[in-house]
Amino acid sequence: MNLFGNSLKYTSRGVIKVTVTQTQLDGAPNQRMITLTVEDTGRGISQDFLRNCIFIPFSQEDQLSSGTGLGLSFVQRITSQLGGNVSITSQVGVGTRVTVSLPMLIDTSSTATDLLPRGLPDRQSTCHGLRMRLVSPIQNAGAAPHQEALSFNTLISDLCCEHLGMIMDTVSDVEKAAPDVLIVKNNATGDLLASATPWPEAPLLVVCNNAFVVHKYESVYASAGRTRLQDFIAQPLSPKKLERAVSRAINLSAEPDESPPKLVEMPLPTPSDTASCSQPPTPAPSSMESPFDGSIPAEDYFQVPQFLLVEDNPINLKMLTCFMKKLQKPYCTARNGEEAVSAYKKVNGQFKYILMDISMPVMDGLEATRQIRAFEQFNKITASTVFAITGLGSESAREEATRSGVDCFITKPVKLRELEAMLSSQGVTI
Repeated sequence: MNLFGNSLKYTSRGVIKVTVTQTQLDGAPNQRMITLTVEDTGRGISQDFLRNCIFIPFSQEDQLSSGTGLGLSFVQRITSQLGGNVSITSQVGVGTRVTVSLPMLIDTSSTATDLLPRGLPDRQSTCHGLRMRLVSPIQNAGAAPHQEALSFNTLISDLCCEHLGMIMDTVSDVEKAAPDVLIVKNNATGDLLASATPWPEAPLLVVCNNAFVVHKYESVYASAGRTRLQDFIAQPLSPKKLERAVSRAINLSAEPDESPPKLVEMPLPTPSDTASCSQPPTPAPSSMESPFDGSIPAEDYFQVPQFLLVEDNPINLKMLTCFMKKLQKPYCTARNGEEAVSAYKKVNGQFKYILMDISMPVMDGLEATRQIRAFEQFNKITASTVFAITGLGSESAREEATRSGVDCFITKPVKLRELEAMLSSQGVTI
């Protein structure tokens, strides 16, 4: 708290970044080096004070500022007693970085394991593999980027790429497909919408200074009827908080823009099914008295959905289901390969098209495809078309997928236009 308090006191605007990492010590399997880093974009410390006075009790470079000048000396003394060290780098007008390193023993007792907080499994982020791009509000021509903006960009890049496994687009990627999400810092002098003009279809996540600014922006844009901005998030940021915000923005952008024929969620034929289906609702009895009036064939009300969507990532699955709704195609969903095989067998292989994720828990997409192909051969039924949804680009991976029975490949992240083109090439009416 001493380190963070100093950053807070001397940083009137900008960014304060706190990180904690661990590394294994050579020759000590039961020890870890814990490194706490507090970095800010505040006023900074002069090199003379940094060399001669930084850890001396009661010393302050600015004698008029509040405090006693004991904080850093306490931190240095306690860290030294624990066998660690403190290092400080700073530049006036740029900011300060304080790093505290402490060797720690691993507590392997069951009591220590029980005390670990729930909800922190070693799992892959739901945003893993998604493409993001940082955009800046329109600035005056020739204006140099402010240090605050550079620090903010570094913070977001670290959170998205290092912690969430996202892919950051660069300037050279502008002409490529639109990113999955745009991230921008609110700026009273910039036009947020103009900043995102090159990518009108991508959701825009606006990072605000605090919750009050979030409320103000939401109220202003709601009253003005501006729907282009998908979501706002308040600082300070954490990986989990940013992950939720990105997921929320993508989900909102994936919702159908129009009001297509109503689709309802309904289970597969038996109550024990783990997959969910969506298709046009069955009409009320009064509307079924003349089913062959030429408007909608009666058999369409009871058809098995054409598409089986298999994806363990909830965000990706949400996007696929929204695509199906936009295309007005009935579908079923499964969360892993085992559920997919079960769903396929229960309708006796009547799915025409399967969108199969390759990397999934329980049973991966390749094994599920092999079992589906074996079921088709054994029962002598028409083979479904399997689209592999994958981030694997190697030739060997594609060859293995083809041997398993995959027909086509869709590269993550899936885009609606690319999916439409792929389906059209396989004879699907769009």
